[in-house]
Amino acid sequence: MTAHAVTLAPAPAPADKAALRAAAAEHARGDYQMTLLFGRARWSGADLAGTARRYGGRYAASRLNLFARLRAAGINVSIERVKTRSGRWAVALCIDGIPVSAVP
Repeated sequence: MTAHAVTLAPAPAPADKAALRAAAAEHARGDYQMTLLFGRARWSGADLAGTARRYGGRYAASRLNLFARLRAAGINVSIERVKTRSGRWAVALCIDGIPVSAVP
């Protein structure tokens, strides 16, 4: 069995992440989409609680609308699985490969 070399990219500088979020924020509509971009809400919607949880389908549509608007604007956006600090996997909105939505 051969070993594969693994290279880890350095963590992005906070200024880079802030610049990416600011560029994407122009395309967000509403508070929920802004919370997704600024890392206060999870892309999966797992943090929705109370009445918001009952309207989970509408929040999912809002996430997809944001994704479509960012793509149409030419922003390099993707939805990726990222590893959390605890070693679990989570789904995150990434701009230029940098997660911007909340990752537990």
